[in-house]
Amino acid sequence: VNDATDFAAELQHSGFEVQLLTNATYGQMRAAMLRFKEKVDGGEKDKTVSLFYYAGHGVQREDENYLVPVDAIVEFEDDIQRYCFPVQRMVLSNMERSKSRMNIVILDACRNNPFPSLNRSMGEDGLGEMRRAMGSFIAYATAPGSVASDGTGRNGLYTQELVKAMKKQGLTIEQ
Repeated sequence: VNDATDFAAELQHSGFEVQLLTNATYGQMRAAMLRFKEKVDGGEKDKTVSLFYYAGHGVQREDENYLVPVDAIVEFEDDIQRYCFPVQRMVLSNMERSKSRMNIVILDACRNNPFPSLNRSMGEDGLGEMRRAMGSFIAYATAPGSVASDGTGRNGLYTQELVKAMKKQGLTIEQ
């Protein structure tokens, strides 16, 4: 919650219009994504920058990354597709179809398996690399397939450093 709140405040300070969700259910995430899609689709062609940021648990399954809502009840591997939110299919593909001149996806969700009842046959920890990303900049908290550090302060390590970097004048997005 601290990561999302602090990042949203920095985005607002930078002139972004922000839609903030914390501890969201699947339904809330889906509704927010539909509002986000409408807003981005309604933006001026080649003048709109769309940005999606997520801090929380994430898992990969069958070449798709999923964000884990607070109401996800996952007992079996195929429950992930039913109760978790697909990043490539719902977030990235909607952004790519928009009129945005740039799409930015930031995932501070490279964590270990949040479902202890599932065995380790799910594959690697963390999120997988998203390769289809026309006109998009995608940033992860750690290398694909790795586990990120949560940090010890108010924010996770990645968001803490991201917010610091955003406050520096003259940096490019890659920096």
